[in-house]
Amino acid sequence: MERRRFPALLLPKPQVARALEALNSCEPRWGTLLAKTLSRGQSCSKGVHLVDYLDDSELALRAIELPEPLASLAARHLAGEAEPSTVGRLLAQGARFEPCFQQLPDLEDLHPCPPALVASTPPLPAMNAPEDFGQAIQRRRRGFSFVELFAGVGGFRLALEALGGRCLLASELHPTARQIYLDNWPGPLGGDVRLIEDVPDHDLLVGGFPCQPFSSLGQQPGLADHRGRLFLHICRLLRHKRPKAALLENVPGILSCDEGKAKDEVLLGLEQSGYRVAHRTLDSSFVLPQRRRRVYFVAIRMDLPACERFRFPWLPQLQRPVREILEPLSPQQQEALTVSEKYWAKLSTSRCFQERPQDIVARLDEPAAPLISAYGSTRSAGSYAAVTQFVPQEGQRPRLLSQRECARLQGFPEGYRLDHCQDKHMAWFRAIGNAVSVPVVAAVADALLAALEGSVGFGAGAALRCALDACPAEAKSQLLDRQVRLPNGELRKVGQLLAPREPSCWSCLAWAA
Repeated sequence: MERRRFPALLLPKPQVARALEALNSCEPRWGTLLAKTLSRGQSCSKGVHLVDYLDDSELALRAIELPEPLASLAARHLAGEAEPSTVGRLLAQGARFEPCFQQLPDLEDLHPCPPALVASTPPLPAMNAPEDFGQAIQRRRRGFSFVELFAGVGGFRLALEALGGRCLLASELHPTARQIYLDNWPGPLGGDVRLIEDVPDHDLLVGGFPCQPFSSLGQQPGLADHRGRLFLHICRLLRHKRPKAALLENVPGILSCDEGKAKDEVLLGLEQSGYRVAHRTLDSSFVLPQRRRRVYFVAIRMDLPACERFRFPWLPQLQRPVREILEPLSPQQQEALTVSEKYWAKLSTSRCFQERPQDIVARLDEPAAPLISAYGSTRSAGSYAAVTQFVPQEGQRPRLLSQRECARLQGFPEGYRLDHCQDKHMAWFRAIGNAVSVPVVAAVADALLAALEGSVGFGAGAALRCALDACPAEAKSQLLDRQVRLPNGELRKVGQLLAPREPSCWSCLAWAA
């Protein structure tokens, strides 16, 4: 579709009416344009165009089409050649002149979904019913390709590359996360997901789209927030490239946000893009020493038989304590991470500490509370509750988790590079707090890929291998010897699950959760 280009002023939606009024007072008069609220899907309303048709937030930009001679006047102002004018005042107040603004078409016009794929949208079958597949085998998976959106620091990539995947395109906007990502995977890295159009053909699209609009730690504006509406760009690319499947992650708050409307819109968006969808809330504490509940959305293209085969994987309960991921620190490192006297005084007198001190200082023989992006921020003092705690230190104030300890909590392997944030603790906390738990992603992805291949995946095995890669050397042997209870009640060691000798063992491990 050919998209028209024209000169325009770009400014936030609340400023449109005043800007139009000012422009209509110019000589020669620009006409009688009226500011109207633009609903999603409209490309223009009387000369006012959408910059991003998927962004309905109050601060979303609008483009006011400029006819001649106003366009020439704006260009002269930018070149410093024009006398003071209404256009000049708008530019001085923050409006941006775009000499070749490109009009956006509607999503359905740009990437229509084949009618055959949206005629019926039943969910993926039997999400909760256990079924004995009986033929699960552990093997090197055939190569597959994937695209990683909202990549963060690469949690999805770590999980999928461990399964034999090849990343064709990754996209991340946050500067710190981008640098950490590039430290580990040098090469091209896309930025704003709204600007991505040249996407290679791929098998699997993955991403943890922004969780802040749905988090219980915030106001939960849901998809009304501009960050929430970024999810619709996932739908745009699904319609454009039609990969076999998608795997997405978000916080549990998305299920209840806006009385469930946010979840319904996510499901509807995926279904109307031609995919059948299932979702499941999984807790990282099954395989990691961190209580972290996240929702995983699995979407499989409706025309594929994998829709009938997919089951969420069973995960073993390893009951790992936070003590397992602690590392020996030098006196200098301990001092740098120890909570200041002022901050500790504020925390130790808070209501949260008085009622539940374990929410502030971790019990080392239990899993940690969820790691969040605001970990260690003094703005959280006094309101700390059920977020990642501090590490107790005998005879002194507690300390923050180290960068490597945070990486281990999320299941990032020991070889993962932290060079960029070596002395930037808060930047790293923000990045890793927004990351996905690698072993859990590996388990769900293994089950999904197996369904696409027409076989049965051992998701628990993928999770265990990633968990071991993120375990310090001295704790690996203990983890391999740890016993877990199988769905049939039998006890097995972790090492036996990774290298089973009896075919019957696989039969019971292939049960869906």
